[in-house]
Amino acid sequence: MKFPWQLVTDQRVCYGVGGRAVPCPGTGQDAEDNPPGPDPARRFEVQGDTVTDTWTGLCWCRDANRFEFPFAWDEAADLVAEMNRPGWGARRDWRLPSRRELFSLLSHQHVNPALVQGHPFVNVFPGYYWTATTCARLPGQAWIIHLGGARVYRDIKNRACLVWPVAGTRHENRISGPRFRSHGRHFQDLWTGLCWTPAARETLSWEDALHAAAALNTANHAGRRRWRLPNVRELESLVDLTRHSPALPAGHGFGLGTHEGPWVAEGSEDILQENMFISNEPGLYIPDLGAFRHSDTLLVTKDGYENLTPYPADLEDVMILGSKPFTRLRGSLIRRAVGVQ
Repeated sequence: MKFPWQLVTDQRVCYGVGGRAVPCPGTGQDAEDNPPGPDPARRFEVQGDTVTDTWTGLCWCRDANRFEFPFAWDEAADLVAEMNRPGWGARRDWRLPSRRELFSLLSHQHVNPALVQGHPFVNVFPGYYWTATTCARLPGQAWIIHLGGARVYRDIKNRACLVWPVAGTRHENRISGPRFRSHGRHFQDLWTGLCWTPAARETLSWEDALHAAAALNTANHAGRRRWRLPNVRELESLVDLTRHSPALPAGHGFGLGTHEGPWVAEGSEDILQENMFISNEPGLYIPDLGAFRHSDTLLVTKDGYENLTPYPADLEDVMILGSKPFTRLRGSLIRRAVGVQ
């Protein structure tokens, strides 16, 4: 099973840090090599009061503000369900859209409304619209999307937001078998075909992040020279909204900080799955002297594990051995403390 629609945006302009338009060549931005997206005239098929998005297969009300007023989340769901009683639009599968489904309509080049140029919808209000997706970390809230500027946020469910019904097959991020395949210094998402580095090592400014991605190409990282920052749709494709902290699929293995789950420790309820990455960090703690640790990164495989950092692990091999007096003294204290002469 592959991702249900293209992961491209309609962005055609590159911008500097201050927000001014700049020439695209060499920037590494989304618009530099962005392939053309679907022609709106061909992407959307108008059928009376409904519009079918041929890109996703979803059917939308042509009137984006059919109920005129904002409603609470549960009221919004009830209103949409009522559309199915008479079979409005010759359909009986109307519902609130998921976050991913409403996100699929967004433009990242246009605002007020944040929809692709030439879209056929009417009465698009530049405000927040409900999605059917509950926030996994805060279940009393649901995800909302601002159709004025494409902002994605969340709000408590008794607040009032606008309602845009959708019909059609639900698209969820579920595939049979492991989703990620390790290739050593990078791994591939089998759902989208994209390759990712295993870890985000540090937080960077946007400009520095663009330069860091370009540096991977200079270094021929993992034998590839097409590294770049992901566009917003590519990054969103990784998100599993049924999970949180992080909101990534089970078995992902992305390291966003120094330590994060899955854990292999006393009291942990995590279940290891194929293609997860874990850290093995045996430690030696000696009162009044210090702590000494050795760390390996392990890939969980079908039959066991693969050590991705096969550095020496024998105690003698990781001792501090140097010619300077202070280094010799420090190494001597460590060896004496652990009983190695």
